[in-house]
Amino acid sequence: MNRKEYLKQLEKYLRRLPSEDYQNAIDYFTELFDEAGPEREAEVIADLGSPKEASAEILSALLDKQMERHNELLLPSTGSHAKESNDGSPKRKGSLFSVILLVVLTICAAPIAAPLAITAVIFLLCGVLLILCMLFCLFTVGIALIGAGITAAVQSFTLLAGSFAVFAMTFGVSLLFIGLGIFLFVAGIFLSKWMIFTLISMINRMIRRR
Repeated sequence: MNRKEYLKQLEKYLRRLPSEDYQNAIDYFTELFDEAGPEREAEVIADLGSPKEASAEILSALLDKQMERHNELLLPSTGSHAKESNDGSPKRKGSLFSVILLVVLTICAAPIAAPLAITAVIFLLCGVLLILCMLFCLFTVGIALIGAGITAAVQSFTLLAGSFAVFAMTFGVSLLFIGLGIFLFVAGIFLSKWMIFTLISMINRMIRRR
């Protein structure tokens, strides 16, 4: 296998990456061959391993970077990380969908047995589906609480003429319902993200133990 054939197979494994990541990966491997020259082409290929192994390493490294970015968003840190974010360098934020797509590509490119890859993909999709169902339930309960709180708040004003104590208690309970509903919304978002990235980390460790 020569340089042209090697890069062509790499492009096949990496072509579903976002355009910026794809171009960076291809440029990286192209520079390796350019620096080595034609006389060391075979040595570079031997060091990199098969195109599938090399693409799996790149995808795994990209996945680790995406995980670090999202962990910083979920658990903001101070010190060196804060300085890095304030030095003017752009920090690209990948969407949750792009991270899920990246882990699927990593599984497919990893040099592991097909049954294990299929199991990992099914495990990921089932986990994401379960988390989405949990998120839907939390949002439904949250909407119900907010709706009940608003309704109770409006109705509490009809009690104002009769007893201020009853009005105050009813209005306070309505605010509590609204607060709980908003809390469920916020908690559901952070909990779902945390669960998805924990699931992705488990799958990534499983792949690396091949």
